[in-house]
Amino acid sequence: MFKMEGQDWQQENVKKQLLEINGFHIGDLEVLDKFDNETINKVMLVLLEWACYGQGDTGLMMGRQLLSMISKDCLEKHIVDVVKNGFEYEDTWNFERLLEFVTEMIPNCTAEILKINSNSSEPDMIELIEYYTK
Repeated sequence: MFKMEGQDWQQENVKKQLLEINGFHIGDLEVLDKFDNETINKVMLVLLEWACYGQGDTGLMMGRQLLSMISKDCLEKHIVDVVKNGFEYEDTWNFERLLEFVTEMIPNCTAEILKINSNSSEPDMIELIEYYTK
């Protein structure tokens, strides 16, 4: 079972967010690919938000830990759509955290994720994309 010491409020918050998605439970992450696409995308978006939006390491790590419970095949199949259709990818902080996760967990998707912001004219975003393209 999922547990990180000293972060009960974060764990309860994420459990509550997931329960609001058709009664989804954290224990079902390992079989997420058995659910319908809408549920898969909503669950992944909640976890990506935890893994990428926050400023505190514990929330970011919790999100990444939960995402790592999902099969790589499921992540690879859905990540681009989830990012394009709900993730705040134009925010440099969020996008950099996303790239950290993707390059570590599902590197085959890095090029597709980088394309999402390839038309950005924001200097920090251009620099970030160049860094991850090398």
